[in-house]
Amino acid sequence: MALEDVCACVRLEAGSGSLPRVGVLILAAVAMMATARPALAQEEVEASTDAPAADEDAALSDAEARSLFEAGRTAFSAGRFADALDHFERAYELSHRPELLFNIGTCQDRLRRDADAIASFERFLSEVPDAPNRSEVEARIRILEDTAESEEAEGDGPGAGPGPWILLGTGAAAAVAGGVFLGLAASAISAIENAELNTPWPEVSDGVDTAPIYSGLGFALAGVGIAAVIAAVVWLVVRDDEERPVAGEVGRWTARF
Repeated sequence: MALEDVCACVRLEAGSGSLPRVGVLILAAVAMMATARPALAQEEVEASTDAPAADEDAALSDAEARSLFEAGRTAFSAGRFADALDHFERAYELSHRPELLFNIGTCQDRLRRDADAIASFERFLSEVPDAPNRSEVEARIRILEDTAESEEAEGDGPGAGPGPWILLGTGAAAAVAGGVFLGLAASAISAIENAELNTPWPEVSDGVDTAPIYSGLGFALAGVGIAAVIAAVVWLVVRDDEERPVAGEVGRWTARF
């Protein structure tokens, strides 16, 4: 029976007086229940359709995070630490897996972003207190903190210091001086070779005496200068690696998808 019919029956019976007051109340309650059921059914349908959509979105985000994680591992293995860091950070934004914080910190460590690396490692240990590599991460944090303290005490940035720069400047100056003497020797030799046949000896004797001297000094200074420049460059490049151990590798267990 439709809702309108039920209401009509209630009004008719109530007006005629043939139906007791209790019966009228029962019929009114039936009418109210019929009105409420469609609304409840509609809410249940909406809830049932929202749940699969949310699950599908979560699955897509997780799949994308896994893809970014694998891309990050590939970039890290190839030495492209900045790219790897970007991939790991995006994977973490999608999945919020705390294990990824270790990979993020390791990339920041390789990039010499020490403060960021310390923050990522500490957050990793806070969110994964039972991490199997906890002791290694704590040791790495201590190394980074010691390095930061020593650099702050020296007042210089990573890899800075007067030694290699002094050596580099001295070597460059020696190399330039060597080039000057070699030029003088070449000029003296050219003057001797191009002298006319009847040129008086005193006019070429100075060149004969000085050319070997200039040449010897030039080769010596140039050799020493070049060697000093190479040594200074090597010093600047490897100094940081000698001061502290290299950062570790990212592990597969750090983000189990």
